[in-house]
Parts: sequence; structure tokens; C-alpha cells
Amino acid sequence: MAQLSLCIRYVDNVENEGYKVREDFIGFALVKDKADPGIKAAIIKGLQQAHLDLGNLRGQGYDGASAMKGHLGGCVALISKDYPSASTFIVPVIH
Repeated sequence: MAQLSLCIRYVDNVENEGYKVREDFIGFALVKDKADPGIKAAIIKGLQQAHLDLGNLRGQGYDGASAMKGHLGGCVALISKDYPSASTFIVPVIH
């Protein structure tokens, strides 16, 4: 088994400061099946356990892993199929 880190990025209207882009860690997603459908299931389950409304999903960001971004059957494609408003972007990993 493996685990993925789940983070969300969103715009917050902070009183007296205006709009701020925020990014928060929401937890780890346990991946039992490392094939694309299993990864997708782990991500969706993790977001649902955080009580997020997936109808508000507007993007997907990944660290560039090829398994995640395959345009035909990768995890990104599978999530985009169910949530078309979730456009894809790649997040550079800084070590």
C-alpha cells in the first residue's frame, strides 16, 4: 500500500485583507491499488472524507508524475471525466 498527500488550493475572502490564495494540507489518501482507477478512488475518497463538495472542484494539480497525467487513461483523465470543471495543471515539486 501507498499513500498520497492531499492538499487543496482555494481563494479565501479574508476580512479587511481582501482575497487571498490559500493552500492547506487535508490529509493522506491510502492507495490500495496503484493502477489509475485505484489512485482516482483514493483521491476522491480522501476529498469526500474531508467533507468537500466535489461539484466545486475546479482544478487538479500534480507533481508531474507520468502515471497521474496520462491524457487517455491516467488519473487526471479519469477524474476529469467525472468532474469536467476540474481542469488540470502540474505543480512543480521544490525540494
